[in-house]
Amino acid sequence: MKRACLVLVIASLAPAALLLSACGSDGEQASPSSNAAAQPIFPNSPDIEVPPGPPPEELVVKDLKKGNGRAVPPISYRTQVKIVALYKAVSYETGEIFEERWDPHNPYETEFDSHLDDAWEQGLPGMKAGGRRELIVPADMSFHEIPLIYVIELLRVEKIDGEGKDGGAARALTGKLTIPKQSGPPPRHIEVIDLRKGTGAVVRPSDAVRVRFFQVLYPEVQKRSRTGVFGPDRYGLDETVKGWKVGLPGMRVGGRRELILPPKLKFPGWEPSWGYTPYVSIYVVDLLGVEPAT
Repeated sequence: MKRACLVLVIASLAPAALLLSACGSDGEQASPSSNAAAQPIFPNSPDIEVPPGPPPEELVVKDLKKGNGRAVPPISYRTQVKIVALYKAVSYETGEIFEERWDPHNPYETEFDSHLDDAWEQGLPGMKAGGRRELIVPADMSFHEIPLIYVIELLRVEKIDGEGKDGGAARALTGKLTIPKQSGPPPRHIEVIDLRKGTGAVVRPSDAVRVRFFQVLYPEVQKRSRTGVFGPDRYGLDETVKGWKVGLPGMRVGGRRELILPPKLKFPGWEPSWGYTPYVSIYVVDLLGVEPAT
């Protein structure tokens, strides 16, 4: 499973937690019927049969009914969407109901973003509103670490303006992020290094930020450079590790910043007896947007 050990511990409560990005192109306009599906096609919770044999080792995606509304796009920070859906999940091993949100009067709603589990992130793009899809999820793709079968009925896909007024400033922030090999002992105090200066809105300590980022512990890059990316995600700076609240204010949207954090700015309970270097954290953060925290 690919979950970033981020800035804070985020509890994922929903089926696969929450992520969807933009539909089609940034300028796409929905047709009059593309977002219609206020009521489910099948108002009653479906029966789900477990196929014979062991669970699959890879995600299985099957359309039970194709929709004709707006499609779920791949995850992107430039254009995001919210999905409104009904779903039911059973255990592949026992056939018992594991999770269920099948109340047409209180459907499940979530942004389609990287808080969703891998199965929803990979299994929903391309699905259209008005459709019903089955996902057979291997254990290593599930937040719950057991094989599951989901049936999802997609009621609506609602476009969200993911860029805002400063979206153009962040357009160049693409691709994976690299933290180069480090030599010598880590710094004893926080280091803030602007790798790219932004031109958009400025982060304040009380704000929420939308970011892409990558992180490693210092010993990991003493041998070789590391490359990867997590997000895009949104975090209130009051909810993150102290090093972000100290190191991100003053940064502008469209910028890329490296933070090297001493243990106390990442691990509040750190004690000197634990050792110093293993608890030094390095982040590279791309700032995609900023807004007042709610």
